[in-house]
Amino acid sequence: MLSFPAHLVAEYLPRLSSRASGDVALDPFCGTGTTLVEAKRLGFSAYGVEALPVPVLAARVKTDWDLSPDALEGVANEVLERVEEDRESAGLPGALPLFHQGKSSVPNWTPPQQILDLIPRGMISPLPLRRVLILRDHIESVRDPGVRSALQIALAAALVEDIGNVAFGPEVYTTRAKEDVLVCDVVRRKVRRMVQDLRSVAGAIHPRTTVLQGDSRDLALMPEKSGDIVITSPPYPNEKDYTRTTSATARSPTFCPRPRATSSRRRVTTTSSTSACWPLVRKWSRGRRDWRPPCAHRA
Repeated sequence: MLSFPAHLVAEYLPRLSSRASGDVALDPFCGTGTTLVEAKRLGFSAYGVEALPVPVLAARVKTDWDLSPDALEGVANEVLERVEEDRESAGLPGALPLFHQGKSSVPNWTPPQQILDLIPRGMISPLPLRRVLILRDHIESVRDPGVRSALQIALAAALVEDIGNVAFGPEVYTTRAKEDVLVCDVVRRKVRRMVQDLRSVAGAIHPRTTVLQGDSRDLALMPEKSGDIVITSPPYPNEKDYTRTTSATARSPTFCPRPRATSSRRRVTTTSSTSACWPLVRKWSRGRRDWRPPCAHRA
């Protein structure tokens, strides 16, 4: 599958659940949290394990339904207003040109060498990059960690879907360059959607969701009772270049990690394999004669 659809999780969880013992769902390769969100929506407690920090942050934001929508909206508006002030000071246009004006550039500004070393060539054009970095700096100054994380994910999603010159199909590839993008407008729409989602679940009691960062082969990560139902989309290293995909995500200017940190994460992803995840599943499967390792299974 090119993607891991939410409806698959929504279909299998109720079918695999006994509902009598307070079943806990587990996704040892949770990515950005598709399984965890559906489990929470259906009333299941859930654990997820993911090696890379950006998907971990996304999964935690998507399953943090206690975040105040009013706080997120208020802080986002304040941040975007300050970014607009800095945009004017930096001499960046407030509107997109009606006609093509050739190669874009930013007056009196050169991207930091750290950024140039990390971002794959052609991933983002100079004008959008300048706007992203201004917004990123303001987001990092937000004191509330929950709101700050939500804004970081809104920017990261906007970067991949609307700002950057990249697409997935199934590997990452460079698309036609966007000369400029009104980054604040794009992120404001993302935040508005987040606020709507948070308001739709506000006031209700939700089951606990835990997202752990680490290698899913390390059983010491997991509590003793952390999975009755295992639903996951395991990695297929011989069919999909995970290193290339995760490298492009991890090196986005939203987070701008250090090169050494990126290299260490690359070593974790390149040594992973599908068969290595099944000891984690077997931990909750001992004593069951009918055990088998499908992608959706009641342990």
